[in-house]
Amino acid sequence: MDFKTFHPVHAYHPPASMLPPGFRFPKAYLDYVNQKVVPILDPWWFMCHTKGTRYYNNWVSILKRQFPDRHLVPFAKWELDDDVACFELSNDPDLPTIHYIHSFTDPGYEERGCCATFEERLEVALEEARKYQVDHPVEDDFDEWYQEY
Repeated sequence: MDFKTFHPVHAYHPPASMLPPGFRFPKAYLDYVNQKVVPILDPWWFMCHTKGTRYYNNWVSILKRQFPDRHLVPFAKWELDDDVACFELSNDPDLPTIHYIHSFTDPGYEERGCCATFEERLEVALEEARKYQVDHPVEDDFDEWYQEY
């Protein structure tokens, strides 16, 4: 299946003051989201591409409040519920682990899975998008819809 694509006009990331000390976005992630043309991975979407700065910053704050003992940095949202894909600061600041987090639950019940690298998580998201888009095709006017955010 070939994915429809869109043309992101920006790739916003929260300021360092909102991120765990020493956190750096992985190069593979930055290379992917900074492309001029990006596959539409509906029902996943990258927070840096949509919903504006306030929306992304709010998710960073929400996760800090909900799970204060974890060092989570959200980067993608599952459109169908409150699940988010997050980086979590690890011993190697260049290779944070990836966690699939169910927000708005009690600490200890949030973990839905994890991956060692962004590339591994991207493969999972691509497969989920392929399955989802069979029954929910992406609209042809996605670029126009996206521009509204």
